[in-house]
Amino acid sequence: MSEIHSMKGVLGRSADAVDFVNLEKSAIASLTSIKRLIVEGWIEPLIGIRHSLECGLPARQDRELRIGVFPTAANPLHWAHLLGGLVVMERFRLDKVTS
Repeated sequence: MSEIHSMKGVLGRSADAVDFVNLEKSAIASLTSIKRLIVEGWIEPLIGIRHSLECGLPARQDRELRIGVFPTAANPLHWAHLLGGLVVMERFRLDKVTS
């Protein structure tokens, strides 16, 4: 949310535009839902995953993790990419979203 508030400062009065306000509401709704999913034990976004053979093995889980892959060049990565990741994390109850 701090990133969105920072964007508001840059945009000035344009931040009051309907599109930006709807984007902010969407971010708040996704973050609130993700928090609920964490508390209820549906997702565990802080769990470590193995990205390559060189990485150590992550801690064993009592269920299969749900991992989403967000294929993007993202150069530069910005808050819209992150918001997209949050939305799919919430909608599909993913533990992690990686690129």
